[in-house]
Amino acid sequence: MKGKKKYILKVIIILNISYLFFFYYNVYFKNKINIFNHKIEKKSTNISKQISMNNQLEYNYILSDYKLIDILGNEILITKKNSKLKYIEIIQTDSVFTIELDYLISFNELIKEFDNNEIISILIIMGNIPKKQKDILLKIQKKLNGFIVISNKEKVHDYFKLSEIKYDIYCLILDKNNNVRFSGIRFDLEIMKRIIQNEIRKNSLLMEVK
Repeated sequence: MKGKKKYILKVIIILNISYLFFFYYNVYFKNKINIFNHKIEKKSTNISKQISMNNQLEYNYILSDYKLIDILGNEILITKKNSKLKYIEIIQTDSVFTIELDYLISFNELIKEFDNNEIISILIIMGNIPKKQKDILLKIQKKLNGFIVISNKEKVHDYFKLSEIKYDIYCLILDKNNNVRFSGIRFDLEIMKRIIQNEIRKNSLLMEVK
């Protein structure tokens, strides 16, 4: 009889411990995850864009200075590259952009190669999205000191008299007068730097001749 009572007592103790564990898990641990998710959502609303990730809990992202402006003039802030995050999607009302951060970091490096007095724009052409009018793009271009995403690669040659573009990512570097200083497809950063340095040297020589 005593053995039976001891057995029942052990079962009751184990059940109580299990109950306490699950109660703690549901109240504390789950709330902790919810708070973490809430912080991510709050950050997303702060940059006025919804950042979509496969598993938000897996990523620790920090907002950086990378700035894109889409064809409608909406400003998009991009997150810094980290060991896990390879790309992000920026969800818009009329389109979805997938931006590879390696390219953005390369662009940031490229800007340093230009003279500080020169306002330049880097245009990334990607995806197939309903065409936008040339004058909208040029209005944004004049105001811009940073990046533009052009979302209609088929019509880019109409804007800038370029040959037909067959690639998803195409880069143009323009000066403050909208002159194309460099164009490249799936570019190599070092080659681009050399081309830009040559351009700057050419311009310096021309100024000396004048």
